[in-house]
Amino acid sequence: MRPAILGIVLALMAGLFVITGLLARTYRYQKRNLAERHFETGRKLAAEGRNREAVEEYRAALSFQQSDRRFALALALALFDLGNLNEAAAHLVELREADPNDATVNLLLARIAARQGRFDEAVNQYHRAIYGLWPQQSERKRLETRFELVEFLASRGDRNQVIAELLETAADAPGDSETKKRVANLLLRYGSASHAADLFQDVLKTTPGDAAAYRGVADAEFALGDYRAAQTAYRRALHWKRNDPEIERKLEETSRILALDPTLPNLSSRQRLRRTRQVMEETLLAMVQCTTHSGKAPSSDAVVAAEAVNKLLRSPAGLDDFPSDALTHTEQLWKARLDMCGPPSDAESALAAVLAKVAR
Repeated sequence: MRPAILGIVLALMAGLFVITGLLARTYRYQKRNLAERHFETGRKLAAEGRNREAVEEYRAALSFQQSDRRFALALALALFDLGNLNEAAAHLVELREADPNDATVNLLLARIAARQGRFDEAVNQYHRAIYGLWPQQSERKRLETRFELVEFLASRGDRNQVIAELLETAADAPGDSETKKRVANLLLRYGSASHAADLFQDVLKTTPGDAAAYRGVADAEFALGDYRAAQTAYRRALHWKRNDPEIERKLEETSRILALDPTLPNLSSRQRLRRTRQVMEETLLAMVQCTTHSGKAPSSDAVVAAEAVNKLLRSPAGLDDFPSDALTHTEQLWKARLDMCGPPSDAESALAAVLAKVAR
């Protein structure tokens, strides 16, 4: 082949190579462009709650760009929202295999396991999400995932694990007063008043004028039965947040309890006897009102307890001396009142607290 012809052939081959490359790049660009269009359409549909249509758009996006994690994750989320948990999990497992530390993927897998009743796996996945990598706002999302895990544990009735998770959350946020207060309120809700009180006190060390923290301390002490400490804390909360009706109500209730409680130390014999008599009278009245309003006949145990309390109140010695089992009969009468008419009214709350303390 002559050099001139060879040159022409090589030039043509080079041109074809360039054209082929241009066509390939154009094809890839068009595929990417189509994938993005389907993805954006899917996002808009999902935002409108039209997840079934969004799923089809996400599938189309993936058909053009199978390696894009955004498309697969969006598809899994839409499937999750539709309740197609197994298919959503299949996509998420593939994503996790490619990146085990993706917190968003692990959180969705945790939610799927929770819905399907796989308790241990759900807890494990929640922890993987908490300690995984978030694309943005990592601290906020990590914290919200912790609280979501707490709600899940609470729904299972696992109180000890709830408290452990909350304490760990507080330990991870040593300088965050708002998080501490949120954790403390949850500890109080789930029955760990002593830990709640400690956390609220920690907040007050750095923000001594925090009315919400004083209110939290007061609620915790109230739950623990230390009504004197609760009264002091409610007063301080009211100092920093004047005219708050809820704090005023709790302060009034606490003061009523302290004025009624016959078991407080440093009471004189006369004071103790007078308070015991008042507790007995109020319990008897509560039982009468319960019977009147409910229309129910009291049980035989209630009748026996009421007669015993009535007899003590009418005895000549009742003003100065009650036998040691006087409050025992009163407790039995109160229990019958609760069995017949349910939880105490607001007017009976102080009486209920005193009798609960006496029963402990």
